[in-house]
Amino acid sequence: MRYLTKDWYEICQKTGLHYGMRVHRGAGVFSEMLYQRLYRRKEKEYIQSEREVYNFDPRYFLRQDGSAFVPADKLMRGEEIEEEDIVIYQMPEEEKERTQKMIEAYDQRPPFDEEKCKQAFRVMQETSRMEEAEERIPVEILRQVADMRVFCLGYCSKEIKVQLERVSRANYKIVKLASEANAKAQKAEDISESIRKIHNFHDSIILEISGSSGFENRWDQFVIRMDPRGSFTECKKVTFRNADIIKQESNIAGSSWLYCELYRIEKGYEVHVLFWGEGMPELILSCSDILMEIE
Repeated sequence: MRYLTKDWYEICQKTGLHYGMRVHRGAGVFSEMLYQRLYRRKEKEYIQSEREVYNFDPRYFLRQDGSAFVPADKLMRGEEIEEEDIVIYQMPEEEKERTQKMIEAYDQRPPFDEEKCKQAFRVMQETSRMEEAEERIPVEILRQVADMRVFCLGYCSKEIKVQLERVSRANYKIVKLASEANAKAQKAEDISESIRKIHNFHDSIILEISGSSGFENRWDQFVIRMDPRGSFTECKKVTFRNADIIKQESNIAGSSWLYCELYRIEKGYEVHVLFWGEGMPELILSCSDILMEIE
């Protein structure tokens, strides 16, 4: 990757360090009493949120079947809605079947387990939240935190909040500059809209990568099979013809397609892909053509 690199992605994760943090005047000093009080408060909020999700009745989705929808732009402009503007939503049969299974599971679910929920909250606070803070927050700021337990609950002193905001703004500037430079570079490339659709693969899960009729790092066809559910495409297979592998890191299969950069070269395209997964693997190759299939 030339612009959307692994380092760039890591900085992206550090542009909102102050999000969700509340200033508490007592967070500047260590206090077991304060921690216990704030812990009980946040635990109660967590249990309430989990209970609401647990008690969400999937029958709600069936209410959309047969609903009438009108153009939002006409509605906002106060224009008269014609009969031909009205669209009646018909839920696909497979969606109805999936919803019915959700309803059956909902009706047979056991009572809400509050104790299990409390355990989950404690594990989250003592492990994942702590690890996330140590990975994302600069060491010089963490050293000033009076009680990491309180910090992981989402509370900090005013001085800490100011520093988090300052670092977040600086990181955002770096991310924005690289993003804008990449957008400008991609726009300047002489690439057809059909090939540019490869940018829509974001969030597709990589099922398999394979090559055919090749030797060493050269392949007549280099194939990536994907699960596109949750992405911006229906493509399940992309084939790079006459591919030369410039860089291929491990753990691509099982990861998800994150970002892609496309460049025109004399005999086709140079493709850079960054995947989200263990080690943030990267793939760089050149090819004569790119074929996308729904299958």
